[in-house]
Amino acid sequence: MPGFDPGRRAQQAADLAQVSSWAEDAGRPLILELLVPASDSDRQAVGDDTDRYDAEIRPGLTVAVIEYLQDHGVQPAIWKIEGLERHEDTEAVPAAARRGGRNAECIVLGRHAPHDRLDHWLKVAASVAGFVGFAIGRSIWWDPLHAHLRHRSTAREARRRITANYLDFARCYLMARDGELPGTSGRFW
Repeated sequence: MPGFDPGRRAQQAADLAQVSSWAEDAGRPLILELLVPASDSDRQAVGDDTDRYDAEIRPGLTVAVIEYLQDHGVQPAIWKIEGLERHEDTEAVPAAARRGGRNAECIVLGRHAPHDRLDHWLKVAASVAGFVGFAIGRSIWWDPLHAHLRHRSTAREARRRITANYLDFARCYLMARDGELPGTSGRFW
């Protein structure tokens, strides 16, 4: 969205504000999945390194987009946020989501990232007030389902792997939230 043409950005905000207003009027909490892809200039600034973009540029843009959307009438109950690398960024995002007394929460979006990266994102977010969970579906079921559909595993094995994946991520998040991971005090940065 930051790299969008200003007219397109304004139209998207107006469309989202209409949905947000409907959800509020209907008494339905709105979950907004916020994706902040790199623009051409963002990619150039980090030498086309997506990890650097995620760590150095995307967090600030995420805050800017949240504030822009809020200023244009978008008020979700839950912001679904791409995983963040650093604790200070993970604190800034829910602060933006709650700015001006708003009652919004954040959850971690997984982007089908590798398991170790997701563990890191979950650990970083779990200890931050304002993050309340995760929505990382593809990271949980994609590979087991793909294997099953390609006849490389049975339905039973796919179910077992999906269950194990979910429980592993949930355990990681809850233990990080509660400061129970070995050698940690509930903070991972």
